[in-house]
This record gives sequence, C-alpha cells and structure tokens, in this order.
Amino acid sequence: MSSYGNGKHCQQKQELTLSLSTQGLSGPSTTATATFTSPKCQGQHVSWQLGSPFATYPFIFHDADSRFSPGYDLLSLEGTSSVLQIRANGCMGTTSNRSMACDACQKAVRLVETVEDRARRPPANLGRMQLSFRQLAEELEGVEHQLQSETLKHLNTSRALERLRHHETTWDSTLHLLGTEDIPGMHRIFSNAKRFNWSAEILLDMSRRALDGTYHPRNYSNLEIAVDIHDTRRSSHLPSVLDQRALSPPVAGHSPPYVEQTNLPPRLLQPDLSNLPHTLSTPPPFASGIDLQYTYLPQPNYGSFNSSTFF
Repeated sequence: MSSYGNGKHCQQKQELTLSLSTQGLSGPSTTATATFTSPKCQGQHVSWQLGSPFATYPFIFHDADSRFSPGYDLLSLEGTSSVLQIRANGCMGTTSNRSMACDACQKAVRLVETVEDRARRPPANLGRMQLSFRQLAEELEGVEHQLQSETLKHLNTSRALERLRHHETTWDSTLHLLGTEDIPGMHRIFSNAKRFNWSAEILLDMSRRALDGTYHPRNYSNLEIAVDIHDTRRSSHLPSVLDQRALSPPVAGHSPPYVEQTNLPPRLLQPDLSNLPHTLSTPPPFASGIDLQYTYLPQPNYGSFNSSTFF
C-alpha cells in the first residue's frame, strides 16, 4: 500500500459529553462525566479496472494546474490488487459506522468511474496532459512508427530519384551516341535489346562495342541475307546466261528462292573473291550461271557476354 496524500480536508473529532450529578443528604455532591468520540472516515476503497494504477491512472488530474477536477483526493494505491483509496472533496472526516465510509466518499465511486472512462479513450482523442503513463507510451510508440515510416518513404524517394537521374544520364549518352556516330547494325542491336530485355546500360555498352568493332550483331533476317547475296552477285560481273530472276532485288516479306535452297545460316557472309575463277566455271543449282562460295567472318569477342545468348 502506497500513500498518495492526505487530502485537503482535515478530520474533525466530535465529542459528546454527559454529566451526571448526585447530591447526598449528608454529604457533598458528586458529578460523573462520560465522553463519546465519533469514528473517523477512512475514505472509500475502489477497484481500478484498467490494470495496475501505477501505469494506467491519470495522475495529472490531481495536479493544481489541471483543467479537469476529478472531485476526490487520492489517498493511496494498491498496485497488485489495483485498488484505490479515495476521499471525496465533501468528506467531513467522520462517519457513523467505523466499518463504512461517509456518504460523500461512497458517492465518489461514480467520480472514479468517470475518470476510468476517460482513461479508456484512445490517446489520439485526449490531450497529452491528460494521459496516463501507458497512454503516453502508446502515443510515443505511434509517433516513432510514423517517423520511421516517413523516413523510409523519404529514403525510397531519394533512391528512386537517384535511379532516375542515372537512367536519364544513360539515355542521354545513348541518344548522343546514336545521333553522332554511324553504328553498324543498329536495328539488329535494338532487336536483340527487345528480345533479351536489355537494360539501358547494356544497350549503351553494346552500341559502343558495335562502334569499335568488338560486337557484331548477327541476328540477320532473310531479307538482309538476300540483299547481301544480291549485291555480291551484282558486283561479281555474272555472265548473261544467269537467270535474270536471280538478279532481281529482293522484296521485304518474300525470301528469294536461292536463300531457301542454299539454307544459309543467319550470319554475315562475304564472298571469297580469291577463288572466283573456279566459281565461275561451276553452274548454280537453281539457274544457269555461277555459284559463289562464301566464308564466315571471324568470331567476334563479346567480352563477358555469351555469344550463344544473342544468336
């Protein structure tokens, strides 16, 4: 049991004095006096329903500067059993029954219930000057959680902005490279970027490699192969006996018959002109003319990339 205070009102002792006088016939008279004292009011014991009152009771209400007056004084607390000992502001200090509190203290139980209802409210609905220790701890935990959430949002926003700035710089470099340099096979590079889901950084790196000759995009279409064969044959001075349909320029969406018949792999081909006299004496399988022999370009160096991934 811990004592909180003795209250504002002092206890008053009421005494009742009775005097009895006797007077004898042959002697002096005698007087007997009896004094009766009223029992003091010890206050009212009230059960606190919110747990330990040391953590859940709003002691600020008993402060002199508090705007809310509970209407009673807090005499003592019992933490283990959660019992309050109170005395009403209107208590006169005495009672007619030693085992009971006075009427004013008994009626003060309703005042404790009012304070208990206020202590049950969420901390957000009360001023911070009206909170118990537990409510203050919950309020502080909520503020810390909100602060942590805002900090994480700010950190994520900062990281996102940094990524956007880096992404913007990469695309600016890519556009500058495409606008100032003639990169061979650029459309095939974009095709590979779409196919293999390249990032902007990889696209810029592969464009630079294609420019300096360390990367050769070889995902050629049938139309590109046909154009290459057509241009090669036109530049090889074919005899007039060659079928003129084989010399006609290819059209997009239509593969010439010599592309399908020769079953050429989708790689860059170039004619071996050193063996041209021998090839001129060999008739082609699809028309009266010559059949060119082709050799593959050297395998390029792709650095850290696996060449089988792109072709």
